[in-house]
Amino acid sequence: MSDIRWCCAGFNANFLTAGERGVGVFAAMPPGHERPMFFLQFRALDADAPPPRDGEAFTAAVQLGLRFCPWCGRNLRKWYLRSIPLLRRDDLFLSG
Repeated sequence: MSDIRWCCAGFNANFLTAGERGVGVFAAMPPGHERPMFFLQFRALDADAPPPRDGEAFTAAVQLGLRFCPWCGRNLRKWYLRSIPLLRRDDLFLSG
């Protein structure tokens, strides 16, 4: 990750925690898209944790697409054009 020039400390910190409980950011290639996209994701549990079994409705994770950094406002595709392969975490993408 030392090859990446981060747009800001907020994006860097949240990329490093992607997949863990809380907020994370990453790039992924959604099915049917020609280019990777950036995502902001919130997880109520760690990626490998089982959901609670109390019978109530529970949202384990939500994500939304990003064009601009939520912390500094930079255009992510332009800023990370050469680094997108290093930022891809297709395993974290929530499909469906």
